[in-house]
Amino acid sequence: MDPNNSVDTPVLKYLHFREHFLKQFSSYEVWGKTGSIERVIALNSLLHYIKTTMKMIEEHKNLKGEIVVDTRNLVFDMKVLPHLPWFLRKELVDAAIGVEGSDDYEEQ
Repeated sequence: MDPNNSVDTPVLKYLHFREHFLKQFSSYEVWGKTGSIERVIALNSLLHYIKTTMKMIEEHKNLKGEIVVDTRNLVFDMKVLPHLPWFLRKELVDAAIGVEGSDDYEEQ
């Protein structure tokens, strides 16, 4: 690692990666309509984001707390990714809390 490069620390690399993802996927147009190529690309990118952050945790255990909280907010908090489709968010929330078929979640 280059000590002169401020993005070389694991925390800063994670923050940079997260910021890039959020900038890229915070607009409605990026998510497209159900069944569209835009939706497929956005969902694939979300999966890639989560897998990459989990790999970051494996490599740098000190990132676990921050990444877990951020990922939870990504799924649960409508303000973080407001255009994540509500039905997908519901499935992610249900999976995260272990409740299948819950009707407790409603689009906000």
